[in-house]
Amino acid sequence: MRVTFMTDEEAVLVSLEGEQVVIRSSLASAPGSRPAVILPNGTRLRAKIHRCRRVDDKFQLSGRMLDMSRPVRERLVANIAERDTPASS
Repeated sequence: MRVTFMTDEEAVLVSLEGEQVVIRSSLASAPGSRPAVILPNGTRLRAKIHRCRRVDDKFQLSGRMLDMSRPVRERLVANIAERDTPASS
């Protein structure tokens, strides 16, 4: 799922398990930072970054989502699962 940082940098929400999140971005974020993420529907969430490492030409940010309600988490998990499900022929 594509998301946007408050700095207008685009990123991809790679996985979400419970509150643990992995985001792939062209923007690095230091451990301990709390960047705001804007979902396609305009919902604004924050993530507390635990680790940032370079993977190819992007950064993989691992951390924990803050300010996330259960309905929002369920929608995100469903969206990621839908994206990862191979299309049938």
